[in-house]
Amino acid sequence: METNTLSVRERSNMGKSHARKLRRSGQAPAIAYTGGNDPIHFELTPGPLLKILRDKGKNTLLTLTFDGGSVDDQTVMLRELQRDPVSRDILHADFALVDVNEPVNVSVKLSYDGRPIGMVQGGIADVIRRDINVRCLPADIPRVIHVDVTGLGLNQALHVGDVQLPEGVEFVDDVKLTLVTISAPAGLVEDDEEGEEGEA
Repeated sequence: METNTLSVRERSNMGKSHARKLRRSGQAPAIAYTGGNDPIHFELTPGPLLKILRDKGKNTLLTLTFDGGSVDDQTVMLRELQRDPVSRDILHADFALVDVNEPVNVSVKLSYDGRPIGMVQGGIADVIRRDINVRCLPADIPRVIHVDVTGLGLNQALHVGDVQLPEGVEFVDDVKLTLVTISAPAGLVEDDEEGEEGEA
């Protein structure tokens, strides 16, 4: 099971002024929730975290190593990354402690592969969801789930239950939830109706 090490430093001052001071120095405040115990507050360097997320995806397992040995190493997953809307700098990072032997609920990106036959016939694709919620062991979390949509015709839809999941992964979302629809444009419908009347 692959994990990625992130060196961090425990912090005891949680005030807003201290958080601003951290950001000015190039660091970012963060917290790890530990399932009922007191959360761990720490600071991290944004660059290494962003590189891991870029290379491995948002659901990758992370091992936090604390400078000075003040806290034991912790295996975590990122839960939320707050970023400045203009500069995109990290304002705060939230993590959750992970037990590698216990399933977790995660959101996984969907990749729609192929060109639906309904679009070839002039239809319009409406992508309603670009991710799906699943449950599995941390080691089994897929980075992306590929979905073949080539067989999707006019006025047809793809639902959560139509997605083929990897072994060990199960749905959290309702299987009837719609992911993609292929609709016929109004003009195409009218042309079809006129053609049927002409044949009659």
